[in-house]
Amino acid sequence: MKKILVLCLTAFLCLSLLGCKKKGNTDDKGGNKDQETVTEFQTFTYENVNFSVPKDQEFEVIDPDGHLYRIAGNDFLIFCDKITKEEMEKSGVTIEDIVQKYLAGKDVKTFNEFTGFLREDEEGKFVYLDVLVIDPKDTLWEINLGCLKDQQERVYKLMEEAVYRITFSK
Repeated sequence: MKKILVLCLTAFLCLSLLGCKKKGNTDDKGGNKDQETVTEFQTFTYENVNFSVPKDQEFEVIDPDGHLYRIAGNDFLIFCDKITKEEMEKSGVTIEDIVQKYLAGKDVKTFNEFTGFLREDEEGKFVYLDVLVIDPKDTLWEINLGCLKDQQERVYKLMEEAVYRITFSK
């Protein structure tokens, strides 16, 4: 009886140390299908703002339609507007005044040094991730990422990742 127990324990230990290879999770080339794919990014630049977005989203610059800059991909779009320090001074407001008013009553989230919130349009068709960013030149940027509301669950993480990838040239 002891010999059988020792053999079973030895077999169990050998299998544990060697591991078991999953069947059915390989592609035609023997690679692991479950492995995450590496996403490639492309960068669009407007003035000193760099937007890095997934290449597979096939982004392109589109008509600004009342904004300073807009790019659109397969699942979401990005558009932006700004107010410079000089414009604020002429109007007698500060960045803090604008940010406080803009964020009042919103469920605010922080993305690195950016602050933003999620909102719907008036008709309830689109969802926007609105982000306020102060660049190195003390310009306040409002950057909006939007998608169809019925695609929000699938697309939100892509929009959020695009926010984390916003950078500024000096």
